[in-house]
Formats: sequence, structure tokens, C-alpha cells
Amino acid sequence: VPSSCKNATPSKPTIPMQIQFTSILNRSLSRAHQFVNEWELKGMVVASFSLQLFLLFFSGFRKRYSSRVLSVLLWLAYLSADSLAVYILGRLTLRGGSGNNHLALFWAPFLLLHLGGQETMTAFSMEDNALWKRHLLSLVTQVPMATYVVSKQLRVDNDADQWLVAPMVLVFVAGTGKYAERIWALRRAGSVAPGTSRSTSKLVSRASNDAVWDTQGFYGQLRFVISKKQERNFEVILDVAAQAFKLSLHFLMDMTPSISLLPEDAKDIKQAVEVLQSSEDRVHMAYKLAEINLSLIYDYLYTKFGTRHFHMLPFCNVFHRIVALVLPSVALGLFVRGMTTGGRKGHVHDTDDVIICYMLLVGAVVLETCSIFMSFISSCWAYKTIISCSLTCPLCRDIPGAIAGLLWVARRLHPGNKGEWSAKMAQYNMIRGCIKEKQDTGLLRRAMRWVGIIGEPRAITHTSVSPELKKLILDKLLDIAATPRVQEWDIGVGKFRGQWAQWVVETKQDRANHDQVLQICNIQGLEFVSSVLLWHVVTDTAVHPTMRMYKAACRS
Repeated sequence: VPSSCKNATPSKPTIPMQIQFTSILNRSLSRAHQFVNEWELKGMVVASFSLQLFLLFFSGFRKRYSSRVLSVLLWLAYLSADSLAVYILGRLTLRGGSGNNHLALFWAPFLLLHLGGQETMTAFSMEDNALWKRHLLSLVTQVPMATYVVSKQLRVDNDADQWLVAPMVLVFVAGTGKYAERIWALRRAGSVAPGTSRSTSKLVSRASNDAVWDTQGFYGQLRFVISKKQERNFEVILDVAAQAFKLSLHFLMDMTPSISLLPEDAKDIKQAVEVLQSSEDRVHMAYKLAEINLSLIYDYLYTKFGTRHFHMLPFCNVFHRIVALVLPSVALGLFVRGMTTGGRKGHVHDTDDVIICYMLLVGAVVLETCSIFMSFISSCWAYKTIISCSLTCPLCRDIPGAIAGLLWVARRLHPGNKGEWSAKMAQYNMIRGCIKEKQDTGLLRRAMRWVGIIGEPRAITHTSVSPELKKLILDKLLDIAATPRVQEWDIGVGKFRGQWAQWVVETKQDRANHDQVLQICNIQGLEFVSSVLLWHVVTDTAVHPTMRMYKAACRS
């Protein structure tokens, strides 16, 4: 044996690189898995609260702005909020309170608050109102789950965490009440739409009764306002619009049947129309009435503002808002006191859990407070309630300064010159849509449209309505309303047969050829959809040079 080999020391066996890489990967996956287990529930709770913030502050914009991006984001947030809250509540029943994570049990009642939704959006579309029974079933299933999670806190052995019970119960009561209120609002809004919870015959009967009682009073009140030169008084116009709310709602839902007016009623309406024609501010008053009516209907169908203000007394409404704000506020105070006491006893919770609890509590108080201000900013119902408080609430009569202060706040938050709509009208051009569809010859886009990734080519533009156009349309409508055939008004939109066109032709001086004109256009023989289609094609052909574009596209 060589001498060099005798003095050599044996080397340690080396670990293959593959085994080292596998060990590092396993440790990384273990840390990632631990991180996900620790922050998964916390992240979802924060995401649920963020969705509520987004829905509260951005829902009101879709009433005044026609943005497809905003509409898609609100739709995604509306659908995701309920699903996420239900999923988190289910996870809390399995994982909440494990180990030292007792504060996670405190998050369950807040999920009921999130399921109750925000004041500015209860439904995204009319179809959502018809699903109130589905939400009722969710209430029946989720409240017991939240009760089970709350009961876990009662069985906690650590006495230092018993102070969580009182604020948890307060938030639980507030969340259950808010969720029940949302279901009530959905049911009320869905009851006015045909084909939902009530039969069409009952809806038509109720609309007919309301129209008989409200039509004459509305026109009489309208004539009184014009005679007193109050056409630009926002509070007076708001009161008139609120009086005609049911008439406007039934008309928009196409539930108003033909009204057989008595001769004296027709005479009163004609006088009101003549008074309105002679008013210099008729354009401002008429379109302001339309704006307010559409705003009230929107709030009734898609928010809690309209349902609450229309079906509850003003005093009950104010009391309800105070209770909804006091419950989370008291829970916040009890939580702060309990955390101070628990810290003195040496019981320390996870800092991240404590921050999330404070975020949920302070956020609940802030959301309720902002909802009160949002009711004045985005809705006319709160303004109307304050105006009527002095007449219906005995307590407000004894404290006149309170009503004056609330009116001052309402006038600052919701000024009379504030627009209730975007002042733009959607314009659909069928010929332009056909051109786009014909020019869209790409195989990829056709495949995407067939799968449903993209929709049909839309030829919808939004055009600002000029004051001249407003005056022209109003004057034409008033001329039609002043015709001798006013007693035969049929204000059911679904039964449109061109009677307005007939009345206009009959009021002309040369009435010899009016039968021939009506026979040529044949508008009386068409149904509503066909007549609208006819007028659409005629208008585009006569007014817009789009017909030449269509012919050129067809040749190509």
C-alpha cells in the first residue's frame, strides 16, 4: 500500500442533489400550506368586507351613469358577496375556535350582516326580486349555522373569552334583522312585477283601483302647483311625484289597464293640460317630475330605501335606523372594554385576529352611518320622509328645530338642481347592428360569439338630450293630450295600436285624407313590437344616412 494512502482520511458520503432539492421543496410546500391554513379564512373575511364597501359606495352610480365596466363589476360583486359569506360561515363551523383562535368565532355574526346586503343594492335586476324565497331558505339555513358558531363561544373553557358573548349576540341580532329586512324588501319589490308572487289579474285589478282614485287627484294637484307658480320648487315637485308613485310604478310595469274616464274627470284633465301648456316652466317641471318618479321607482325595485320609506311610517323608519346603528356601536364598545380587561389579565390574542375584529366592528358602524347619508345623497325617499315628518310624527311637532335641522341637512346633501339621471338616452340602431354583424366575418370572433365569450354586436349609443328636444317632445305630448279623444285614453303601453298617430291626423285641418293615410301606414293593424319596428326603420331611413351604408355593405 502506498504511503500516501495510509495517511489519507476517508471522506463522508455526499447526499445526492435530487434528495436535497426534494427536501427543500417539501419544506417550502409545508410553509406554504401552513401560510394558507393561517391566512385563508382571514383573507376571505377581509374580501367579504371589501365587497360590502364596494357595493355601498358604487351601487348608486349605475342610476346616473351608463358604464358597462361598472355594471359588470357590480354584477360580479353582487353575486360573489353572498356566495363568499356562505362559504366562510361553513368553514367557521368546522375550523372556528380551534386551538387559541377563539376570535374567529366572533366573525360569524358579521357574515349575517354581509348577507343582509347594503342599503344601496338589494337586487341587481328584476329577476333577483323574484328569488326572495331562495334568500328566505338561505336565512333559514344560515342563521342556525351562525347560532352553532356562537354557541361554541359559550362552551369555551377559558373564562377570559366570555366577554365576547355579549358583543357577539348584539351583532348576531343586528345581522339577522338586516338579512330579514333584505328578504322583505325583495318580496315587496317582486310583488309588483307580473309573473312573480302574485297573479296578473290581481295586479291589474289593484292597478286599476289605484288609477281610478289617483288620476284625478294627481292632475288636480298638478294644476294647483302651476297656479301657485311653484314649478321650480323642488320640495313641492317631490311631493307631487311621491303622490303619483303608484301610478308611475304600475305604468312602468305595464299593469295599468284602459281607464274609462267620466266626462267631468276628462274635463279636469283637459284643464290641467291647458294650464300646463300655458306655463313658462312646463319643461323643467315635467322632466323633473319624470326624473323623480324614475328615481323613486329605481329605489323601490333595487334598494332598501324605497321599500322602507314607502311601507313604513316615518317614525318607525327613524327608530329602525337608530337601532341598526346602536347595536354595532354598543358591540364595539363592549369589545374594546373586553380587550382592555383581557389584556390586564394577561390573555393575549393573535394580533391579526384582533385587527380583523376591529375592522369588522368599526366597519359595521361606518357602513351604517354612511348608509344614512347615502339615503339622502342617492335617494329622494329620505327627503320626502323628512318633509312628511312634521305632519305625521307628534314628537317632531313638539321639536320644530329638529325638522328644520334635518331639512337643512337634506337640502345640502340632495340639492334640488341635482340630476336624477344621466341626461342621456340609449339609441339602438338596428341597421347599424346588421352592418356590424355582416362586417364581423372573422372566424375567431364568430367562434367566440357562438361559445358565448362575447355577445352579439351591439349598436347602442347614448346621446345627450338637448333642451330643444325636451321642449319638442313635451309640446307634442301635450297637444295629443288636448285632443277631443282624451276620454278614450288607453295608457296601457302593451296595448299600443297607434291611437296617438290617429288623434294627430284627426286634429289636422284637412281631415279628408286621414283615413287614406292611416290605411297606408297600417299602424293600427300592427301589434306593439311590429309598430315599434316599423317606426324604427322609417326613422333611420328618413333621418340618418345609414341606409346608404347598409346598401354598400350588402353589395360588398
